[in-house]
Amino acid sequence: MLSEKIKNYIKKNFFLLIVIFNFFVASFFIVVFGDPSCIAIEGKCALDSDRYSYRLAETLFSYGQFSSFPNMDPYVEHPPLHALILAGTFFLVGYKTYIPILIIHLFLNVLTGLFVRSICNTIIGRFGMIAMCLYLFNPNVLAHANLIGSNSLPAFFISGAILSLLFYLRGRSLRSVLICGLLLGLGTLIRPIVQPLIFVLPIAII
Repeated sequence: MLSEKIKNYIKKNFFLLIVIFNFFVASFFIVVFGDPSCIAIEGKCALDSDRYSYRLAETLFSYGQFSSFPNMDPYVEHPPLHALILAGTFFLVGYKTYIPILIIHLFLNVLTGLFVRSICNTIIGRFGMIAMCLYLFNPNVLAHANLIGSNSLPAFFISGAILSLLFYLRGRSLRSVLICGLLLGLGTLIRPIVQPLIFVLPIAII
């Protein structure tokens, strides 16, 4: 019974699964054969915001303090959620082990691609799979596959918030509004770029 359901699901979503598989394969090759210095917070690919996140993750892991390393001042440089996730991976698998955060980014990119597909299908009624492929195989998305700091988190929260808003407009569901607000709130804790959506999305409803 279960095997039959799995077979039916694979048959129904075969092309979708192929797209996701190819994205993982492409990302794997970039991580393995890309510039190894990028998989390090001190590497040449790191952004200032990534270094800030790493400093907070380091002090949380090593000293249990929500502060900037090494001067231990209160942490105010950058929204902290990415650092908290990074520190969580340190606690789970070990200090300066970056592969888990890369895996999280990969799965978030797949979820974002699914959100993009649903957004396109909801607005246009078709071409959702094309939109998903354009997102997943965008060179900028693939180029971030081996970076500790990635835009996959804000992209996930932004696309999720937009999709929740579309569900609200279609069904006027309170749950959709709450999910939209939650995703926007979490997104602002990742990158300041999410903050303008707090003002833009209500205007879109009107």
